[in-house]
Amino acid sequence: MSSSRSTPLAYAAFVLYAAGVTWLLIRIRGPRPNPPAALGFGAAVGAFIGVTGTLAIYSAVRLPASALLVFPVSQTAVFAAGSVSAALVLRALRPWRRVALLAGACVIVCSVAVILQNRMPR
Repeated sequence: MSSSRSTPLAYAAFVLYAAGVTWLLIRIRGPRPNPPAALGFGAAVGAFIGVTGTLAIYSAVRLPASALLVFPVSQTAVFAAGSVSAALVLRALRPWRRVALLAGACVIVCSVAVILQNRMPR
């Protein structure tokens, strides 16, 4: 499968990550977590998943040295951002309005990513 065809799978994985980290955040930090606590929580979960996932992939497939650093760092950033986003939604007076705003931002970012990815030389 080409990378452009598997991109939706990456977005689906992020949705599952976001749902899972939001569920954990609510269970551990309560129904209205503050964003700084969510940032630390998300970064810790992301670092753990990034390191363990990278080690698991590296055990099966040899990766370049840069991937051994980039994968955990990117997972840490993604989980931190997802946790802060979840905390902002959970603390909002009108959470569905905040969800719509974040969903709109995600659509814009994902669209730009797909456009840029398809413009890259092969």
